[in-house]
Amino acid sequence: MPKESAINRRNHLADWVCKRNHKMALSCGACRRAGAKCLVDVSSGYCARCLERHLKCNLVVTEADWERLERAREKVEQELKDTVAQVLAAEEFCCVLLLKQLCLLEQLGLVDCRDKEMSAQC
Repeated sequence: MPKESAINRRNHLADWVCKRNHKMALSCGACRRAGAKCLVDVSSGYCARCLERHLKCNLVVTEADWERLERAREKVEQELKDTVAQVLAAEEFCCVLLLKQLCLLEQLGLVDCRDKEMSAQC
């Protein structure tokens, strides 16, 4: 079986990176000049376009960078989940308070009615 060439390996890796679709917010120089999406390979830290064309990629993202990003994402997602739970609890509490307000208004109406009845008897 013939050995895979470096060009074929680079092209295969570039295709794999494109399928994974880790689009970068800031493109590397080559992608910026070409106006192309900059899709990065997590394991190498280089973008698919530079891998495919054997260019020096000035966008180098390390595995540690991705791990920090993932931890930050997980932290924000947990904060969002906690906030949603707090909002739901607050909404429930508001409903309880609104019901209490309605009951108190009804009681006040009854007290006012009784006050008028007692005033009429005098």
